[in-house]
Amino acid sequence: MVSMFRSVRLAVVVLILFTFVLIACQRPGSSSEGDNSGLQIALQPMLPEETLVVILTDAGGAPVTDATVALEGNMNHAGMVPVLADAVADDADGSADGHYHLPFTFTMLGDWIITVNVTQADGSSFSRNLDVRASEQGIQGETVIPVDGAAPASAPTGADAHDHGDDDHSDHSDHGDASEESAGAHASGIEIQEPMARPAPLAGGTGAVYFMLHNGGDTPLKLLSAESPAASAVEIHTTINDNGVLRMRQITGGITLEPGKSIHLTPGEMHLMLVGLAAPLVEGDTVDVTLHFEAADDLTFTAPVVAMDDLPADGEESHADH
Repeated sequence: MVSMFRSVRLAVVVLILFTFVLIACQRPGSSSEGDNSGLQIALQPMLPEETLVVILTDAGGAPVTDATVALEGNMNHAGMVPVLADAVADDADGSADGHYHLPFTFTMLGDWIITVNVTQADGSSFSRNLDVRASEQGIQGETVIPVDGAAPASAPTGADAHDHGDDDHSDHSDHGDASEESAGAHASGIEIQEPMARPAPLAGGTGAVYFMLHNGGDTPLKLLSAESPAASAVEIHTTINDNGVLRMRQITGGITLEPGKSIHLTPGEMHLMLVGLAAPLVEGDTVDVTLHFEAADDLTFTAPVVAMDDLPADGEESHADH
């Protein structure tokens, strides 16, 4: 009898604790995409003003005016740092109409993932990733509304905006006439092959340089840093996949190559990032880059700026220890 009473008391305690957990999980401060699935988000780029307007409406189409909205922009390939915009309220631009005006610059052409972070008046919050493409013709995407108020345009990449390409382990030996087979050689056996840079539309923005680095010497080689007259700084970056969004991470400790080994710096993987471009980079331009090594002389090479279609496919693997 005593044992049965204890079992019943334990069951009651467990039930009470479970009830408290359910209540805590449903408190206003919780974050859930499902709870906000009825909310609609559209983007309206205002390029001359370098502003991105986030239009927030409820399931019935009425404007949502009591939220705050923040942005994070990432490309689905390597070559840039995230573009961030701090949270703003709807009336920050002087009117409460469901249009949230945030400063935002598309620093490079190509496919972008815009993460919209919404916090509502009740404290609930959610995030949504929107795919857009920045091109010379403007900003396109399924959720993009032109300034003239027309219906959202279809994104050129559609649902494939998160497709980072095949995991190709080739040596990138054929890129047309974009670059010579061997663009730079070094007395110690260091070679640069297939250098190329991607177009970048804005002075002061970022660019990216890709190439193959080969250690033809008989001792380990360590790449420490790089510089270029085309930018105020050059950083060695790698790319990580953060829940479907590719994010850049700077490598500060250098890259080590064993004798006879090569590393491919390609979109979606390791690359050199040009920070603070002196001028836009357009197809047909060239970029001079100087590499600094540990216990080896500097090596300078020239990378042609090529069309985006001529760049290696995203996600091609690098082979090095770093």
